[in-house]
Amino acid sequence: MQLRTFMIVSLAAVLAVALFGCGPKESGPSTAPAEETQAPATVGTSEEGIVAYVNGEPISRDQLGEAKESLIDYYQQIYSQFGQDIRAMLTGARGRVLDLNLEVDALERLFFDAIVDQEAGKRGVQPTDEQVATEFQEQYTGFLNDHNLTEEQLADYLEGQGSSLDRFKEDARKSVADQLTVEAVRSAVAGEIDPTDDQLEAYFEENRDRYDTEEEVRASHILVKTEEEAQAILDELADGADFATLASERSLDTGSAANGGDLGWFKRGQMVKPFEDAAFSLKVGETSGVVATDYGYHIIRVTDRKEATYPELADVIDRVRSDITDEITSERFRAWYEEAYDNSTTSVADPLLAAIRTQQEDPDAGLAALERLKEEGSVDEPYLSFIIGFAYEKKMNDAISRRKNLEEEGSDNPSAEEQIAALDEEIEQARERALAAYQEALSEHEGDAEIEERIETVKPQIPSEETE
Repeated sequence: MQLRTFMIVSLAAVLAVALFGCGPKESGPSTAPAEETQAPATVGTSEEGIVAYVNGEPISRDQLGEAKESLIDYYQQIYSQFGQDIRAMLTGARGRVLDLNLEVDALERLFFDAIVDQEAGKRGVQPTDEQVATEFQEQYTGFLNDHNLTEEQLADYLEGQGSSLDRFKEDARKSVADQLTVEAVRSAVAGEIDPTDDQLEAYFEENRDRYDTEEEVRASHILVKTEEEAQAILDELADGADFATLASERSLDTGSAANGGDLGWFKRGQMVKPFEDAAFSLKVGETSGVVATDYGYHIIRVTDRKEATYPELADVIDRVRSDITDEITSERFRAWYEEAYDNSTTSVADPLLAAIRTQQEDPDAGLAALERLKEEGSVDEPYLSFIIGFAYEKKMNDAISRRKNLEEEGSDNPSAEEQIAALDEEIEQARERALAAYQEALSEHEGDAEIEERIETVKPQIPSEETE
């Protein structure tokens, strides 16, 4: 079973994602297919605490909250790499729009879970408690070993984050159970796959680059500011000085200096050209002369290398068979899920979520649903006017984009002029409605700078005298 790994910035995120695959599942869509289900999202009421149903199975507000938190954690791991905090983005008027859309995405994940779980029950392929425990322990132990962690260190870290080892393990076991369920259903719906020799050969030829390997070297270096310093280090090496020691003491590249100058493995194109040319010209154990780059002056020593390989089908037949089998399995599972989703009965009992879900699939129908909620006063949503304005602004921008495309087509489209005129009318209508909704939102949230900014953005731009 393949588990996702992500570049992340905290140990908790590493454990949640790399080890137990939290975040959006690979096997199912993050949003609903474009086609409507038998019971499309509708406004309605439900038992207390129930937000939706799938084939009669209820989904609770608590389940939705947990799924949304998992989704937020997943996106936070991505946004944090760019110095952004998604939780801060969920505040205010625009944050509420994002928050509601995340809730709908989380709801679609829960629909996916339920449909897959129901199929596992029908086919009798649910993982046993023993299978879940074994898989969990294997991944958990492997992770601790790979990262040189003790369970006590992990527990201390989690407590420092306001969590606990017991809670973490409970969540992780559930994630493992979900993964095993998906894998079991995936295999069951795909059935037996036995690629023919012709299929294997065709797949190999189409994906030959996947099996070729480029030349790689592993090298260490010492970086200094001047050519004189570099030459002095070369002299010391010639007299028997230890390369790793000199790198750790003298190299300006502090990242590699901590590892005795080791840069690890790299391919052509990953280093600046003078450095690359020198490194790939050396044999294992050889040391370069002084190499000048924009970063300074380097002494390079190659410690290992791998030559490029260009295998034939017979050399990688097992990998090719595994790859094509996995692709066919994924295609069959995806097709099965889309059909199962289309044939399922899903309904959203929370009226605001129902409207947002409808908007994701059909913007005009979603807007109409939002305006009905506003007119009826049937939901307690302080930012409803802003949400409506934001939807109209998006409609306006979409029309502007389509207009630009038509202008670029020019004489190639004989009906472009007529279509542009219709779009101009659509743009102005959407602009007027966005402004009206935003102004109502501002009256409800007086002095809200975010709403004021949207009003200024949507207003028609009046040319200044200088530009006329």
